[in-house]
Amino acid sequence: MHGLKKGGILGVILAIGAAAPIAAQDWWEGAWASDRGECRKVGLIGKAEVAAFLLNKEGFQGYENGCSVLSWHALPEANAVSLTLSCMGEGQRYRAGWIVMRAGEDTAWFWSGAGAPDLRYRCPRGSNDWLERGK
Repeated sequence: MHGLKKGGILGVILAIGAAAPIAAQDWWEGAWASDRGECRKVGLIGKAEVAAFLLNKEGFQGYENGCSVLSWHALPEANAVSLTLSCMGEGQRYRAGWIVMRAGEDTAWFWSGAGAPDLRYRCPRGSNDWLERGK
């Protein structure tokens, strides 16, 4: 068996899998919109004014603004995550802090520390398929 002991192939496969884990997406990562109708425009984020944005562990992308995630940590007791961001928008650089609190299966409250939090809806995967089909 080319120098592999019995069970050696399984060990090699498991070692490869352990060396390159697939990063799981956290509940707060994805496309979010202020209303469900805006989910149809996810493919236009960053190109046109839409009320949706993309958020993941690397950053935030909206219309004419974007942020890099400097740090994040889970707040399990509140079913939330705290994000520290370095942002650029309208020619200005600034730091921001967000708390994202899960409100339901596909809803979350986004709070920047000022004013009332905003309720956002998670856009389902494939929300922008209509753009790819030319509709």
